[in-house]
Amino acid sequence: MKKYILSLLIIVAAAGIARGDRGGYTVPKAIIDAVVHEDNSWEITEYLFVNFSEPRHGIYKYIPTAFSYGFPGADGKLEEYKYRTVVDSIDVDGRTFKVEDDDTPAFNKIIIIGKEDLTLTGDVKYTISYRMRYLDDRYKGEDFLCHTLWGQGWNTQVDSLYFCVAMEKGFPAGFTKELNVYSGALGSKANADSVYISINEEENKIYGSVFNLPANHAITLSARMPEGYWEVPEKNNTPFYSLLAISGMMALVLIISFLKNRSKVTRVVSFHPPAGMSSAEVGKVIDDSVDNCDLASLIPWMAHKGYLKIRELRDNGNSKPVLELTLNSPLHPDEPQYMQQFLEALFKKKGENTIRLDELGNRAHAINKVKDSINREYAGQRALTNTNTLMVWLWRILVFFIAWAVCCASFTGNFDQHFLGYTLFTSGVAMYVMGRRRRKAGVGYKLWPAKRKRKNMLMWGAIIVAVTGFNIFMINKGLLSVNPLIIAVALVLTAIVSYFTHLCVKSTPYRDQLMGELLGLRNFIETAESSRLKMLVEENPHYFYEILPYAIVFGLSDKWVAQFEHIAVKAPDWYVGKSIRTNQMVPQTVLSNMTTNFDSSIKGAVESATSSGGSWSWVGGLFSGGGHSFSGGGGGGGGGGSW
Repeated sequence: MKKYILSLLIIVAAAGIARGDRGGYTVPKAIIDAVVHEDNSWEITEYLFVNFSEPRHGIYKYIPTAFSYGFPGADGKLEEYKYRTVVDSIDVDGRTFKVEDDDTPAFNKIIIIGKEDLTLTGDVKYTISYRMRYLDDRYKGEDFLCHTLWGQGWNTQVDSLYFCVAMEKGFPAGFTKELNVYSGALGSKANADSVYISINEEENKIYGSVFNLPANHAITLSARMPEGYWEVPEKNNTPFYSLLAISGMMALVLIISFLKNRSKVTRVVSFHPPAGMSSAEVGKVIDDSVDNCDLASLIPWMAHKGYLKIRELRDNGNSKPVLELTLNSPLHPDEPQYMQQFLEALFKKKGENTIRLDELGNRAHAINKVKDSINREYAGQRALTNTNTLMVWLWRILVFFIAWAVCCASFTGNFDQHFLGYTLFTSGVAMYVMGRRRRKAGVGYKLWPAKRKRKNMLMWGAIIVAVTGFNIFMINKGLLSVNPLIIAVALVLTAIVSYFTHLCVKSTPYRDQLMGELLGLRNFIETAESSRLKMLVEENPHYFYEILPYAIVFGLSDKWVAQFEHIAVKAPDWYVGKSIRTNQMVPQTVLSNMTTNFDSSIKGAVESATSSGGSWSWVGGLFSGGGHSFSGGGGGGGGGGSW
């Protein structure tokens, strides 16, 4: 029951108009007594005389802490500034109450008065007191007073309402002419409810009254004040700049460490892969991970070795042929364990020796075992990389410090958990994920084609812009006490450092030696001259098929196939199909289909078990209502009801 009531209150507050229980109580009289201090903090006491016509536990009241205000811009048009207030020192005289915060765009403080095991009827008086602190308006042209004494969120008429606002510092010159009262439905720019107002300049007090104030009507006081009238203490930005300075030093140390930690690889001319290395092992070496395409390359590699036969099937309605694998001969005893595991993953059922690639189904567990076995081949003395743990932790601390610094810049006078969530989610989590992905995937960066490098940089550049823009949007203008440009520069530089976290990982001398040969082979596959290829094919008629698996792991299979567009390639004895004509040129479309078929089949076999249909999204706003001088605008306001 308690959860249901709280949920109802939060929904009501988010809408800005309290629906409550749509009855059961009236407000015969309300008195508001406010003292406004020179730092623009309001000490408010509300005396609410409530009549419960039906049994109710009590009342609730919510106070928005987010609002907006319009200042005249250079072109004369109003520019919206967004603000937060701090509501604290809440008390309800002689009553049981609790205070909740919601995460609606208004960031309401919700005061729930009453006991769940007690109901009331008849006349009840509530004395509610609290302090509302307005922060620096961040606008140097003028100060302002814009406070809603009675919010539009009450769903019942108020028979009589009286208020007194005492200005501790006194009225500035011309205040009586500047002061306006707005009443009526939300957005009214007139005194639609005929609120009576009088000013006592000797006492520096504003008195007002109104009778038969309709439900969902508000009363707002508004006045333009001279710049400097409010003596709001400046926010202490020492934590922000201290964190920024420490982060800058850490970033410098990281950059120097990155430069020193770079691997030096000498490329050598190579027409063949390193002796004894399968294509899957080459895939492991080039980026220190075993991908689906690395395993897919094992199909033509093992076929070329005589372990598999591939047959082309023509299904009705299929424009491209479907490939069928047949186990041709048992593995040689000297072959590594992962090859036997790979065959067991393909031919899952015991005694099975034929499988169509489009019918692999779920092989995720078995294929992951193959990947683990290949990874174990390159451990210990054959390890490919060393990770500088100190650099990784230094980068993690850097990201945390920058995220915390942005949080400090957005704190509104007290600890603000909402902005902590926004900035840590974007600044911290996004950069951490980005850096971690770069650290995992960037080991093979040198082998990436130029097009992929450009695409990768553009993608992460877009992420950096999005993260920075989102943060500045969320904490812009009135919420910041520092220049947004400083935050933007800090976020961008941290993101750039995160982009280069792959340099935390350094290749071992063993890998550097292998990489020299592999870089040479990759360069040859991509740029080979026809004359050189013809010579190699004459020496070895099966040269195309020998290199094809390695072209797949380099991501250059299409390029390798295109290199042989005008070179006759002898049909392999391990491939049977109508589209290959023995001892004649193999059609390019067949070769292209064959290479893509391997990759998509293995990928499907893994992803069929790991994919999910669910998704999540995160959206949200920041501010509600607001504007320049109207009923229900400015700070304060809110509403309430019975429960």
